[in-house]
Amino acid sequence: MIERRRIGTTLEFVLMEHKFTTFIQEHGKKFSTREEYLHRLGVFSKNLLKAVEHQLLDPAAVHGVTPFSDLSAEEFESTYLGVKGGGIEWKNSGLATAPPMEVDELPEDFDWREKGAVTEVKIQVKFHDLSQYEV
Repeated sequence: MIERRRIGTTLEFVLMEHKFTTFIQEHGKKFSTREEYLHRLGVFSKNLLKAVEHQLLDPAAVHGVTPFSDLSAEEFESTYLGVKGGGIEWKNSGLATAPPMEVDELPEDFDWREKGAVTEVKIQVKFHDLSQYEV
């Protein structure tokens, strides 16, 4: 007789893979090898479980599948966050720390975009469009 736990685990996997194939189709994802597909499925599964946990913690928020659901946190950060020229490892660069500065006369407003220090927004979704990403 097959154990109930095993049936539940198999069903959970089938449902997760179905969600993943839907995600692939909706976002035009392509994977060159079976290994990459399985790796992305694993990352997607972990991210979706995190989204479900966060949804339970804050029912007023909307958590679920996004175009980034197949990326690890590290992959997302290195691709979509950071400053221009961000390839330098400052901690290990041997560069000295800047001395403390006088901060009494700082401007009330300062926009790093005007200084060219941050990248442009890569993807932005209007709030009302987020419903397409619900679980």
